[in-house]
Amino acid sequence: MAGAVDDLLENLALPDPHGSDDRRLMACLLPSLGDAARVAPVDKLSIVLVAIFAVVLLGENLNFAHWIGISLITVRAMVLAIF
Repeated sequence: MAGAVDDLLENLALPDPHGSDDRRLMACLLPSLGDAARVAPVDKLSIVLVAIFAVVLLGENLNFAHWIGISLITVRAMVLAIF
């Protein structure tokens, strides 16, 4: 499965500024990687990645409540993907 994810990431095109193309791409490609109940939570991790990239690349400052929210989303996605 790791090889399929690597292939997917290598073939991703840059999304449009409105973010609709990347959603359509993921909606088409991710189900082919496994069961929808396990793949769908991975899609929700995009919110976490955006927050982390904003901090690392753009220098955004997040308060404690933001980090709690990011942590809850991450844990929820992991629990749903595992169980």
